Amino acid sequence: MLYIHLFGRLRLFVDGQPHPLNALPKTSSLLAYLLIHRAIPTPRETVAFMLWDDVPESESRANLRRHLYDLNRALPPAPESTPWIVRQGQMIQWNPAAPVWLDVAVFNDLRQHPGRLTEAITQYTGDLLPEFYDEWLSTEREQLRQVYINTMVQLVGRERANQDMSQAIVHAQQLLAYDPLQEEMVRTLMELYYEVGDRAAALQIYQRFAERLVEELDVTPLPETAALYNTIRAGTAARTTAAPALPPPPPTNAPQNLPATLNRFIGREADVAALIAHLLQPASTRLLTITGSGGIGKTRLAVEVGRALWLQNQERFPDGSFFVGLAALTAADQVASAVAQTLQITPTGNSPLVPALLSYLAPRHCLLIFDNFEHVPEAADLLAEILSHAPHIHLLVTSQTPLHLYGEQEYPLAPLQLPNIEALPPLAELQANPAVHLFVERLRAVLPNFALDTDNAPVLAQICDRLEGIPLALELAAARGKLFSPPAMLAQLTRRLPFLTSQTRNVASRHKTLRATLDWSYNLLLPEEQEVLAQLAVLVGPFTLSTAEAIIPPPAEMALVEILSTLVDRNLLRTAVVRGAEQEPAFRLMHIVREYAAEQLATHSHAAQIHAHHAHYFADYAQLLDTNHRQKSNQTEWVRRLMQQEANLFAALNWLDDNLDQAASPGLLGQLVLAMERVWLVNGRVDEARFWLTKAMRFTDEMAPKHAMSLLNRAGNFAQIQGDFVAAEQYHQQALAKAQTEHNEIAVAQTLHHLGNAAGRQGNYSAARDYLTQCLAIYRTQPDLYKEQAPPLLNNLAITCKRLGDWAQAAALYEESLQIKRARHDELGIATTLANMGSLALMQNNPSQAAVWQQESLAIRQKLNDRPGLVQSLGHLSELVAAGGDWLRAVRMSAALVRIRHDKKLPFAADARTDHEQLMEKARAVLGTAVMEAAWAEGETLSLEQALALYGGE
Repeated sequence: MLYIHLFGRLRLFVDGQPHPLNALPKTSSLLAYLLIHRAIPTPRETVAFMLWDDVPESESRANLRRHLYDLNRALPPAPESTPWIVRQGQMIQWNPAAPVWLDVAVFNDLRQHPGRLTEAITQYTGDLLPEFYDEWLSTEREQLRQVYINTMVQLVGRERANQDMSQAIVHAQQLLAYDPLQEEMVRTLMELYYEVGDRAAALQIYQRFAERLVEELDVTPLPETAALYNTIRAGTAARTTAAPALPPPPPTNAPQNLPATLNRFIGREADVAALIAHLLQPASTRLLTITGSGGIGKTRLAVEVGRALWLQNQERFPDGSFFVGLAALTAADQVASAVAQTLQITPTGNSPLVPALLSYLAPRHCLLIFDNFEHVPEAADLLAEILSHAPHIHLLVTSQTPLHLYGEQEYPLAPLQLPNIEALPPLAELQANPAVHLFVERLRAVLPNFALDTDNAPVLAQICDRLEGIPLALELAAARGKLFSPPAMLAQLTRRLPFLTSQTRNVASRHKTLRATLDWSYNLLLPEEQEVLAQLAVLVGPFTLSTAEAIIPPPAEMALVEILSTLVDRNLLRTAVVRGAEQEPAFRLMHIVREYAAEQLATHSHAAQIHAHHAHYFADYAQLLDTNHRQKSNQTEWVRRLMQQEANLFAALNWLDDNLDQAASPGLLGQLVLAMERVWLVNGRVDEARFWLTKAMRFTDEMAPKHAMSLLNRAGNFAQIQGDFVAAEQYHQQALAKAQTEHNEIAVAQTLHHLGNAAGRQGNYSAARDYLTQCLAIYRTQPDLYKEQAPPLLNNLAITCKRLGDWAQAAALYEESLQIKRARHDELGIATTLANMGSLALMQNNPSQAAVWQQESLAIRQKLNDRPGLVQSLGHLSELVAAGGDWLRAVRMSAALVRIRHDKKLPFAADARTDHEQLMEKARAVLGTAVMEAAWAEGETLSLEQALALYGGE
């Protein structure tokens, strides 16, 4: 008899005498692999890949042959009729008939019987081969380690429930001798000592544990442990003999091989319940496929479902629950061997494996869990055969894509629910959020004293949002918690893939980095599918099928829509809804997938061509929307569509700026900057607008003259908004010179308009009226152009007349402008003219009419979210409030107005500044300096919305 010990260290005995294994270093790993996978023949290539995954395939096969020979030489002579290792073609196996005693096998057998747990733990003399560093072995080692810990916990709970406190204490001490930092067991042992009346021993347990934590980890015990210590020290702990909250032992001895879990299962309780309901309902689903992207948590969810069914519903699956991992397989025809090995089925003689497997399963009631099926999709036929031949077998499958078998029920697994980072819930509710709960729990694995609090809650919520609720991403980020504080971690997540790595040894390679997980998914795609996924990286946010077709070159072998459908199936692409295009298929990439796809695109020779297609498409798109907006046809909708594509517009801008050597890039850059004026204007992002206008103006000589003139005038307009009138004058004069050189009378008129506005904003109303009157004279000679260009011109000329004291002329010009704008549904223009009419009405001592016009203007601006317009409305409304005699409220609104204009770099025009200063002088005279300054201080803290709410408020 050959006795083999794998626990603690590798030891061999023959008839009670030690047998040294004098062999090559890797030969011991080969022996361990064959012993642990002894139940079924294994393909040679699988063994070679697992042991030598870092060398070419031919070299790994040669290594296997050499080490098999070395293993046969190093082992003691086998009985003549039963060799240690069986070879059948390309399959090898440790001979199941050989006379061998193996401690791991004995441990696993004994732990299945609740009455023999004490015998089982005696076999565990140390971790599985701790001196071996093979990756496959690390996983086995940790699973067995956790099984041992769970068995010890179960023993403690059983003895405690049976009132055998002394034996419970012995088992608790035994577990803590093995793992002194099992803090939950520390608390259990403290309770046990207290329950038997040894209060001093209970306190000493805590004190030794606390000292050890400080010495080894420089942390203190968890709050619940410290609370138990204080309670026992005060003598107020209730002595109870209640057993700890442990899962009840299974009602029968149904077998199972479910992987042991190493941490708490968080955030998927509803998914577990839903999947169990599918499997247990009267018309139950027999093929249930959990689909989702890599790292989403499919495997862990399937294991938890299997464990829950094994613990609570063995009457449904009395023949067991079995986990079949497929990640290490290299071909679909190996799946049958993997199932047979899991179930320990050995065909007799030369019998074919699949019929033997089907015959074995036919009468049985069990659950089979297949993990990572996307790796071997051709094996779906085997699952169909199992379902057909074995009517009581249920299959739970994890895969990135559905199997597309008749009778399959797909269960798409979404990321964990995220908190609302715009309006965080109370702390207790935030702690219960699945994504936050998982992140905090995993963070405490490296920072035991970490706790969610009001200070770190916003940052933690943003981290979870940035990681999109992907469990693997959250766990990888939390693992970096020793080195990075939450704010530092958030800063690192501008680029997620380089940050999300793990040094943990006992996890599969594809889960050590998020990039490796995505590599796994990417490598399963066909070349055409890989190409399209990489090209989709140029698109930011949701996109329609027609947008993708316009930017991505047609694939050679497949229709683009088929490839997009495949990417959706593989959970690399998600369906979406694009407002305004609900009748068309739409999609979106998760941020992490897009970041990965961008890395792939960067390596392609045609990357510049794809970016150029993207830039051309969105430049044309923005120009079309801008033209429609200026024609005032359904203005709100056109502005909304432009804002909807803001991320793509800026992506195109940035690429053009970085690649000006590409054909037509300078012209495209100018075209896009012109079309985006409304984005910047509506959002009040004037600095940003001037930044891009300045970049584009470097290329005015390479643009069509009309584009160059428009660019110069718009640059002048934004300079005016910021009070930079020197620059504004220069830009407008350059535009006027180009217009005159081109003999373009329309462009001359447009530039005169801009010059008139600049003069008026500086308080030079006579010059402003001259410029604007010249412009109006040109427009009146062309009726069609007059209708297009007159409304803003009439409005601005009216302002000038108002400042020069010609109120009647100003009112007539405003009314003419408003009529044209209403006829053309120019909502932004209507709001501007109404506000100006309200200001004039107030000057004419008609506050009731002023209020009507200002309120209508405000409602339009709020609907359009016109931020600069709302700032102007705040100024007008503060004047109305002052006219009503509520000087305190007027001062608060004015203080907010001044601060907001300063923050947004939106200075007062000269006339508006004068009006504001005069208003505040009156307020000081009415309120007194002290009261006014106090109200001013209150108003400076208000947001734009809060300040606007003061109009009509208390």
